[in-house]
Amino acid sequence: MFHFGGFFGGIYAMLLKGTLHHVYGPEFTLDKYLDSIVSRTPTYIVMGAHHFVQLSESELLANMDSEKLSSVKVIAPTGSAVPSASVEKMLTKFKNCIVSNQVMYLPVILLN
Repeated sequence: MFHFGGFFGGIYAMLLKGTLHHVYGPEFTLDKYLDSIVSRTPTYIVMGAHHFVQLSESELLANMDSEKLSSVKVIAPTGSAVPSASVEKMLTKFKNCIVSNQVMYLPVILLN
């Protein structure tokens, strides 16, 4: 799924006239991840389920102004299902957002 998502992420970005940003590597932190979301104002985010759960439980997210996250319309956690409690916590800050485990259907969600 990683390679599939990596390939089609770029295709989706071109179709939607957007950009694709990969945030990863040994220097990855949740703080840098949130800063990236705030500074780049993405419409949709694809993230590992483990990062989704970690972010939902973090003080960083709890202290974040939800207005700074308002650009995000879809978050797609990948790799496994995420607990409904984590989804609820994320949606308290990503107020304009839906959470979908169906990465392949993102263009349908975004274009409708």
